[in-house]
Amino acid sequence: MTPEDRILLLYMRQVQWWMDEAALDIPRDAYSVDDHVKLAEAMEQLAHAIRQRLPLPAEPKPAQRPEITG
Repeated sequence: MTPEDRILLLYMRQVQWWMDEAALDIPRDAYSVDDHVKLAEAMEQLAHAIRQRLPLPAEPKPAQRPEITG
């Protein structure tokens, strides 16, 4: 496991824990603005870590018009 994998797993667990907490607290109106911000920031960190694992995109292929027959 690479250091990047460890960071990704840490972010996954952190977001999972905070989402579980949010699922319990939001219906009870016990989820603060600060809690929302922390969760959103953690989700952004997770998304960034996931994107870092993606291969670099190839050059996009030019759009082609579909052939119309008939």
